Amino acid sequence: NEKNREQHEAFLNFLTDEQRREALEWFLSIPLWLELPGLNVVHACWDQEAMDRIRATLGGPYLRGDHDIQEASLEGNALYEDIETILKGPEILLDDLGLPPYFDKGDHVRHKARANWWHRERNTQRQLINIPAGTMTALDPSTPFPDLDDTREFSLHVPNYRGDVPVIFGHYWRQWSDEDDWQEGAHIGWERGRLCVDFSAGKEGPLVAYRFSEGETEFHPRNFVAIHQES
Repeated sequence: NEKNREQHEAFLNFLTDEQRREALEWFLSIPLWLELPGLNVVHACWDQEAMDRIRATLGGPYLRGDHDIQEASLEGNALYEDIETILKGPEILLDDLGLPPYFDKGDHVRHKARANWWHRERNTQRQLINIPAGTMTALDPSTPFPDLDDTREFSLHVPNYRGDVPVIFGHYWRQWSDEDDWQEGAHIGWERGRLCVDFSAGKEGPLVAYRFSEGETEFHPRNFVAIHQES
């Protein structure tokens, strides 16, 4: 669509042919997910079933070359759907729920909304659907959400992370504030053992990381590291 073409055009205009190839080679060197001692790391969503299929197709958590990139970019391919889930997160078609589309921060209309896959309790629309505050699409916290184990009713499967291993992910943008008191449960991810570190580096905020210690089973806000941009 027009938005995607504009974004890709900027990439093509900004880099030379040699720099583009160097960038692609660098991306190919990055694993799609990490399974570390006592810690899982993924860009957007830990979906074990999708990862198992990717591993069976690719032989591991890496894209192997241009062919894999093309297959992962062609809508309708099995590899495309699985890569979309772990790198962008699962989405639900709002029309399936009788909800209208909404406009995102770039004033682009959105007919799908990201799903809060990390939530253990997913019984209402607000618990499951991730729509930015301030949009015209209202999520009723009391509206029950049907049983997600029956995925035939929905536009896309929403995984349920049941692992005991803590998982760190990104892509679901959050806003950092140095004034927050960081009380337990206030900003420490959204669920115990599930932590998002995508705060606001792309929107003039700090680059936020988490300093993980081996053997740690619950995340704590004292281990956040925030590096602010120089003024």
